[in-house]
Amino acid sequence: MPSPYVVALIANGPYMPGAYVAAASILAAGLREDAAIVILHPEDALTGEQRNWLQRSYPRIELLEVDASAYLPDALSSWNTILAPLFLRFALAEIFTSARKILYVDSDIVALRTVNDVFDFDLDGRPVAAADDDLVAGLVGHKASWLAYRNALGVPPEVPYLNCGVFLTDAPLWRERAIKRTLTEIFLNNRGLCRFSDQSAINLYLKGQFARLSPAWNFQQNYQAIGAEDLLRPRLVHFAGSAKPWRNDGFVFRTVYRDRYRNLLLSTPFSAFFESYAKVSVRQSREAWRAVNRMLHGREIQSGIRRAELGLLRTKLTQLLSAKDFIDLRISAERRGT
Repeated sequence: MPSPYVVALIANGPYMPGAYVAAASILAAGLREDAAIVILHPEDALTGEQRNWLQRSYPRIELLEVDASAYLPDALSSWNTILAPLFLRFALAEIFTSARKILYVDSDIVALRTVNDVFDFDLDGRPVAAADDDLVAGLVGHKASWLAYRNALGVPPEVPYLNCGVFLTDAPLWRERAIKRTLTEIFLNNRGLCRFSDQSAINLYLKGQFARLSPAWNFQQNYQAIGAEDLLRPRLVHFAGSAKPWRNDGFVFRTVYRDRYRNLLLSTPFSAFFESYAKVSVRQSREAWRAVNRMLHGREIQSGIRRAELGLLRTKLTQLLSAKDFIDLRISAERRGT
């Protein structure tokens, strides 16, 4: 019997090791028995050794070979383009035809706590639940280029803007409204506005009308920079941006996250994915020097966040969280009777 709940990941060959880590960490944190966890991929994404090892070591991780052309228009349907895996996430409700809720998770994510209760969240008639695209940036002050992009998109700073790295869909509603087709058309008709392709398209479509998850479900580097783990208790750590924990520019993330990646990758057919500490590019060394220089001079923890602002940023974030606008925090409060 098909599972009513699905955790879905999408990866072509280069991102398959990351998808494995995300899926393995979700299973390690505990996944309910009525939920399936599936990695969608093209035909050539795995070697025979990798496939056999995954099926033997992680029988709960389902490997689903997908023909992108069956779900996307010609302009987006080749796995050889970066757009296919991005826009396939909008076809998930059509691929999993009996699913009630689908949690999509990017391949640059590691789970720290269980995702089980996300499938019980009430989306209140909205097709998507997701986290804002980094509240800390808004508290610090958005860059002019980001403000111009959002204003052109019709999603100004006062309107919530979601991050597509993690999102939960009401699958029957998604199918009923033919949202995949609508989003694809929006992108194809507005490429000039869609600076971040699929993420831009869904924000252009929703214009803030989504159920909001707290940053615990999409814990990005800026939250780590202000030490917000105690405020948020992160579930899914999202390595958004150019720096990644499996590369030697991953120093911007806490050692515990990088070590979690290393432990999941060692002794697997994907171990080469983790860069050797001896391999450092010129770009990585320059970025490391800039970060160390900022910290030594006490000016910034990272670009845009000054050490002197830490207390104020934490206070503002605490106030946002206490407003209970986030469906997971509201439900948690109701269960506690507060």
